[in-house]
Amino acid sequence: MMEASAVAQVEPAGGRSVRAVMRLLRDELTLTPDRWARMLRMTALVTIVVVVSNALRVPNLALSAYMIFFFSTSDVVATVRTGIAGVVGLTLVLTLAFVVYSVTFGEPALRLLAMGCAIFAGFYLLRSSPPLGPLGLLIGLAIGYALALVDSDASPEKLTRVLLWLWVVISYPIALMVVSDLALGRRPEDLFRQGISARLTAAGAFLAGAPGDGGAARRAFERLERMGTGDISSYTQAGPAAAAGTRTRLLAQVDLLFLLLRELPPDAKNVPALAQALIAAGEACRAASDALLADGPVLPDGLTNRERELAGRADLSAGVLAVVLPLLSCVRDIGSCLLELRDSPSGASSPKPGAEAAKAAPPNQTEAVQFALKVTLASMAAYILFTSLDWSGIHTAMLTCFLVAQESAGATIHKLTLRIAGALIGAGIGIASLVFVLPQLQTVGGLALLVAAVTLFAAWIGTARETISYAGWQIAFAFYLTVLQGFSRTSKMVVGRDRVIGILVGNLIMSLVFTTLWPVWSRTAIRRTLGRALQSLADALRLEPGRAVEAELAFRAELQKVKQSEVLETFERREGDPLPSVRTIESLFVPIHALTHRPIDPSRVSQSDGAALREAGETAARWLSDAAAAIPALRPIPPFHAPASLASVEGNPEARLRARWLELLDDRIARQAAQSRTAADAEATS
Repeated sequence: MMEASAVAQVEPAGGRSVRAVMRLLRDELTLTPDRWARMLRMTALVTIVVVVSNALRVPNLALSAYMIFFFSTSDVVATVRTGIAGVVGLTLVLTLAFVVYSVTFGEPALRLLAMGCAIFAGFYLLRSSPPLGPLGLLIGLAIGYALALVDSDASPEKLTRVLLWLWVVISYPIALMVVSDLALGRRPEDLFRQGISARLTAAGAFLAGAPGDGGAARRAFERLERMGTGDISSYTQAGPAAAAGTRTRLLAQVDLLFLLLRELPPDAKNVPALAQALIAAGEACRAASDALLADGPVLPDGLTNRERELAGRADLSAGVLAVVLPLLSCVRDIGSCLLELRDSPSGASSPKPGAEAAKAAPPNQTEAVQFALKVTLASMAAYILFTSLDWSGIHTAMLTCFLVAQESAGATIHKLTLRIAGALIGAGIGIASLVFVLPQLQTVGGLALLVAAVTLFAAWIGTARETISYAGWQIAFAFYLTVLQGFSRTSKMVVGRDRVIGILVGNLIMSLVFTTLWPVWSRTAIRRTLGRALQSLADALRLEPGRAVEAELAFRAELQKVKQSEVLETFERREGDPLPSVRTIESLFVPIHALTHRPIDPSRVSQSDGAALREAGETAARWLSDAAAAIPALRPIPPFHAPASLASVEGNPEARLRARWLELLDDRIARQAAQSRTAADAEATS
């Protein structure tokens, strides 16, 4: 029996090792041509900002340089939209700040009340209304922070100049970035095609298994499989609207292809018939990759006959057939999607995918109020602390409370960890530059070269995924604040020191508030999501084939949320309750997908055989539903009692194949139930 997966299993949440962390960093920091282009563009823009601000004496040079990181996105459409929205929102918020200033100037108590109300309103809007969330963040951050500046030797004239200059300081880097992206940026549709093409190329090389490549094809596939398709999922709506449904289906099929390839047994190619079918599928993947980029020919469908031949092979294990047969069908569907993309006229309607991703639940208003109160409490505590100590240099404590606030404790601690790490690295580089480099520089050109070198390094990290990208942003910001203190060389290292101290204080306050006051744990959300995922598998076994596809897509959408939350869960305290691993649950999906992928004609099966198959499927579905209810309720996973043997189903090859897949599913469910029971017993005895 060939049951082992080709790709090494990833540790479940809570079992991450140093090796897994190093692999994560290697995946995130791998450079691609598109990433190089974005890094160089960001570096060039920051260098231009440094030169222009020095030449024109624009204040707050560090903030201007940081705006390139803050508003930079991977595609031109998002950059333009974000840039325009940022300038418009900044204009509105600064106008509102003038109004608040006029009402509260000279009234400290009233100003403190207005500050708290602005922070609460902004962060309540951030959590309660996703479309208006960025505006809420801008309101809370800008008005709250602007009111905090009143205490620092301010007069009405000075405050007016500060606000007017702030508009220039932020707006002109955004304008430079928008112009740069319009000239050199990548369109979302191109990024989508390149992302899909890269994955199809990796899948084709993995299936071909060329000896002598030193395992490069396997490593490339494993990296892309771990990264997932989240970075290109937002681009399915890019391009002609008529083909949006086809692009969504194409992305779903590529996701499915990678899942099946990971579950492919390593010795499958030892069987000649399987090896030939997999090589043909690999050639089709590479042809599809070329066709996606250059409108080349899509290989004719030669996989249907191979799929039919393999389905009749009784000597192949059920586990192999549960992977290979859907894999061949998946590659055929990818080719069909490419033909639809090519042949779809710009004005014609394209069929929608069989199922849409599960819609996000409406925001919980109670949790939104609690979230806003926690941010308000933490930020006001930081403000009172640095004003009481008369230590304005650690005002970054208040800024930290604004910037690291996330919906769960794990997400907040994750972001503040990145902020601490980035600030320490950036401030360290900045202080070293003040001591060893700046005394040797004589011109703005030398300063620009220094800034460009550090910016390129920060952009390398900052262009990664959200897992580590925020650390790159903070490296840049800490370095800019330390080195770019004015229009002449400086040797003051106190700025970098105070900034890091402020960040540490802000992180401490946020950790205390978010872990003690109405804490929201990622593990709780993960349990609910796992429960919904297992219920979707149960639904897939019970529904008709057409509707089962919808349940499958819902399952994969829920499991994607779990994968995105696994990193956050590692930053929370342990609750002592074991969770099923994502890999184990995905292994249950494989035989279920095989069953829904090849439905059987009831007229070709005897009544007794049909009843036995339905009973076996319902038994598995009942266990999945029970497990789906037990996981979020913190109850033990129920035991599984497999039905009687289905060996009597021999009359129809299709029925026998279905029976073998049901037995495979029962075996995997039994192992999962036993493992969960063992883990629960071990936890109880400890």
